[in-house]
Amino acid sequence: MLFINGEKMEQKPGGVTVITKKQKRRALIFIQGAVYAWCNTREKVEFSANDLFGGDNSNWAGTPLQCIYRGYKNTCEGNDEDENDKEAQASAGQAVGRLLTICLINDKRRFDRNTGDGYEHSATYSWSEECEVD
Repeated sequence: MLFINGEKMEQKPGGVTVITKKQKRRALIFIQGAVYAWCNTREKVEFSANDLFGGDNSNWAGTPLQCIYRGYKNTCEGNDEDENDKEAQASAGQAVGRLLTICLINDKRRFDRNTGDGYEHSATYSWSEECEVD
């Protein structure tokens, strides 16, 4: 469950069209594992998509996220390879952010989102330790 300003978020962000449904399922499982690892090792510390999958964690080779980067890389139409790479990295990062939001909406645990200055890319999340019971 994902809450923004105390309100449960029901609407999911746009999809990621450069991967198959099977690849998306694998990516969501991988993302959920990263969220669980963060919450178990960094109790009470907010996180963002960049914390989980950027910086030191931006090499996605061998992970289910690599297909997202490759999908965007294949859609680049420019002649400059460096520019195409930067564009693919930025698009893939945004896509992983959307998948992280979907993952948190679907989770039974409660997460709160702080959007900081109002821009989606700056959103941070925290686990509130509440859980929905079946």
